[in-house]
Amino acid sequence: MEENQDIILRAYAVLSSLRKNIDQPSITEYNSIKSSYVEEFHSVLKSLEEIGMNVSQFYIPDSEIEPIFSSLEGETHSRDRYVRKSYFLTKLDAILIYFDMKTAKPRKTIGFSPPSKQ
Repeated sequence: MEENQDIILRAYAVLSSLRKNIDQPSITEYNSIKSSYVEEFHSVLKSLEEIGMNVSQFYIPDSEIEPIFSSLEGETHSRDRYVRKSYFLTKLDAILIYFDMKTAKPRKTIGFSPPSKQ
């Protein structure tokens, strides 16, 4: 169990770091994210799946990862593949919110609760 906790903490650290640094010019081009960062994201998801977490809905489908066409070069396209930054951030933010919700402590209520009706 302690090993699983370590995997979860490492995954959260990588995802948080990716989110924090996503606006760096080396990561973002043409308002898109390079596929190498999608691969890193997917490797984190895979490590979570290997310990039994169901995170399949957070994967970015291959159909969303495409070359960027350049009008300066005619109809040629880049060798690298990209995903739209907004789509990537939606998936990244969703799993970070999931982590936050899963690890949130229940709020303590102050005062009293009215008697429940039976």
